Amino acid sequence: MIKSHIISESLNNNSYLINLHDNKIYYLHKKLLNAIKDSELNNKIKKSNYYSKKVEFLKKHAILPQSIFMEESITENVFKANIVEHYFKNPKHILFEVTEMCNLKCRYCIYGDMYHSYGNKDRQGRSLDFAQAKLLIDNITCDNKSSKIKKNISFGFYGGEPLLNFDIIFNIVKYSISKLNEHYNISFHMTTNGTILNKYIDFFIEHNFFITISLDGDALANSHRVYHNQKPTFMDVYKIVKQIQTLYPSFYEKNINFNTVIHDLNDTNSARKYFIREFKKNVNCETVSKFGISDNINTFSRGILDIKEDEILDKDQMLNLCTMFIDSYAGLVYSKYTDLNNINYNKKILATSTCVPFSKKIFIKADGSIYPCENVPHNNYLGKIHLKYIDIDFASIADKYNAILKDCYATCKNCYFFRTCGICVIQKEVNHNFKCASYKNQKSFSNYASAIISYIESNPDLLNIIKGRLLQ
Repeated sequence: MIKSHIISESLNNNSYLINLHDNKIYYLHKKLLNAIKDSELNNKIKKSNYYSKKVEFLKKHAILPQSIFMEESITENVFKANIVEHYFKNPKHILFEVTEMCNLKCRYCIYGDMYHSYGNKDRQGRSLDFAQAKLLIDNITCDNKSSKIKKNISFGFYGGEPLLNFDIIFNIVKYSISKLNEHYNISFHMTTNGTILNKYIDFFIEHNFFITISLDGDALANSHRVYHNQKPTFMDVYKIVKQIQTLYPSFYEKNINFNTVIHDLNDTNSARKYFIREFKKNVNCETVSKFGISDNINTFSRGILDIKEDEILDKDQMLNLCTMFIDSYAGLVYSKYTDLNNINYNKKILATSTCVPFSKKIFIKADGSIYPCENVPHNNYLGKIHLKYIDIDFASIADKYNAILKDCYATCKNCYFFRTCGICVIQKEVNHNFKCASYKNQKSFSNYASAIISYIESNPDLLNIIKGRLLQ
């Protein structure tokens, strides 16, 4: 059981009450803070005291919790087969791994020798068959046929290098438009290494693709991204990007983005400066994955992992943390206006941030295996699409998720970080001795809140940026 509220002090000596019951943050005058503490300790204070009366007023109107401790807000058994089935048949986003083949041999690739948990040993250069993709698209129920308002759905393409199987991308795009366009707003996106992007750029412009190009910076920073013959890829990708930027400036500005992996040859700050200078673009930075690393990797591979963690926590990532904090604890954010009439302070929250399967995404591997997303280890598939039928058991999926979360429940119900947890247990090995790296007790949560609030206090302009993000 956790306390219903936390008092946190910023580095500027300002005090805040974070009400975990109704999900709000309040600034506290010092005398009001002392009165709250006295009230909690049942100290005798004069009834004529202004601030003691204010404490009683705030309790009466549910601004201050009546009880020091909350009822358990974490639930352990929420996955239902019919809900899982609903999301599978009404997806928001479908991501296809159209091929396992790749024309590069990046030294830090999760499917390479550095890793053991992504099924790399089973990768055989397979490609998805269009018949499998068609079955999944035909499975979409279009439950809004009677509505004049279209729903949104996006299709993504992933690899390997997806452009090595361009034919299936072409067929999926054409078929999904013919099948779904009446009831859906359809969008397309793709992640590519960019080495042959120029061959198909006219098709992507025609269908308004959003394209992410993987590039780690300048020639030196990009040295881990090589062809199978170890030839560098940098100059080939650079020339193609510059060609698109010159010939199709509007498409480039709106539809082209970049992703950089941070490793031993680059850092976040230099990468961001490089992309702004060379390509007039901000870049998304992520570190080399440290999940599933093989025990017997060589010294060279271990060197790739030599990253200073504080290099990653730059201004953009602090902004992300602050946005998440305000979204979760300010009590002012609603996903839709009708939620204002349906506020439920006793709503149960799912242990961890594990999502309901398929509620955010369906990921289909090149062999037809079905996953809730591309980040799940490939031994955790939930079904399979064959050439003529889909093999999936929604009841078994719900039971599997509920059983996994049951092992987390004892930890999660005592964690103060439950509103902003970022842990997906399906990505990790969970057993009866579950230990969570993100677990926060009362003290560590208070310190976390203090750090975030202090940063916002020192950068007040952030609030307008955060508001803009939350309103998007």
